[in-house]
Amino acid sequence: MLNNSSTFRTIATEIDKDPSTVAKEVKAHFIIKDASATRSCTKIKTCELRTSTGILCSKKCNKRDVPACTRLLKPPYVCNGCERKKYCRLKKKYYKAKVADATYRQCLSSSRAGVRINPEAFCELDAIVSDLVRKGQSLAHICHTQGNKIFYCERQLYRHFDANLFSARNIDWPRKVRFKRRKNKKPAQKADKIIAERDYKSFQRFVQANPDALFAEGDTVHGSTKTSLFTLILPRCHLMLARIIPDLTRESVIRAFDEIQELLKISSVAIKFEQLLPAVLVDNGVEFNATERLETTNENDKRTKIYYCDPYASYQKPHVERNHSIIRQVIPKTENIAKYTQYDIDKMMSHINSYARDSLQWKTPYQAFCLFYGEPTAKALGMFPVSPSDVCLRPGLIKRE
Repeated sequence: MLNNSSTFRTIATEIDKDPSTVAKEVKAHFIIKDASATRSCTKIKTCELRTSTGILCSKKCNKRDVPACTRLLKPPYVCNGCERKKYCRLKKKYYKAKVADATYRQCLSSSRAGVRINPEAFCELDAIVSDLVRKGQSLAHICHTQGNKIFYCERQLYRHFDANLFSARNIDWPRKVRFKRRKNKKPAQKADKIIAERDYKSFQRFVQANPDALFAEGDTVHGSTKTSLFTLILPRCHLMLARIIPDLTRESVIRAFDEIQELLKISSVAIKFEQLLPAVLVDNGVEFNATERLETTNENDKRTKIYYCDPYASYQKPHVERNHSIIRQVIPKTENIAKYTQYDIDKMMSHINSYARDSLQWKTPYQAFCLFYGEPTAKALGMFPVSPSDVCLRPGLIKRE
């Protein structure tokens, strides 16, 4: 409407606004088109610099004098509807709706950016969050265990990290800067041989037939040498156990089963092995091939039932695979597990089991396990509680030279 020389009052009536609002908008968001380099200057005929050097006039000339258009001093303050704009050599002002809208939106976004908190309070927040992040804790864990000290949501803290506002950086996260490109999924291959009544479909039937039964997922964590970790996790409470094994042989895994059973016997707790681990889901590794020996004790008493995942289907036991990524925060792949003692491993697992989980309503696996089996059983297995602020998931937790 400005291009058609409409008045502010006409425009205001059309858009149902006050004329002063339209005037303020035009004054705030006009753009300037500079005047012609030569004909607009009042000194063009008397300019000594131009006549003495023969240099053409430039818009950057510091002696250039361009008169102001008197029409711009009164409404509509811009040249949109001026009939002389094609021939005018003076500085022009235009109102462009798209440019004005883009400028407004940029101003709106920038005005809401940054941190709305005083420097002293932010320093206190940084001291809490950065210290716990360097210990390997996630922001979800920090928000729900330090809720009385932190009044920010998890998403807002992530934004502050992306803006490099905290002293800790994205490089301090265990995996954020190490994500790799996803590879094409390999087609599932059928197993050459799977023991009858122990495949994954049989395991699913067992779970459906026994919905209240507690089962476990088992796997191994490799180190830089033959020495590895045998791990068991109870998905219902997310508590994980780990035992050091000298190599990836069936005898070592059988010995780890026997050690767990012996710990329960020595402590004289009411929970027996068959109650704690009525069924175990493992992969098809050679270390788990001794099915009958794993399922029975030295006295040939039945203690558990072993089931096997499909080949190349580690996603069928997701809980143990997820917890292995947390173990790798403390023990990287390049570390030699042989240098650690079982006490070191129990200490690491106690910190992992004291890590609050969203799936447990922000309770820890240790707390959930104690609800099912009691705290004496947890202590018999080498576990102990760790306060949320002391949870550390970094190599320095059990570092040994």
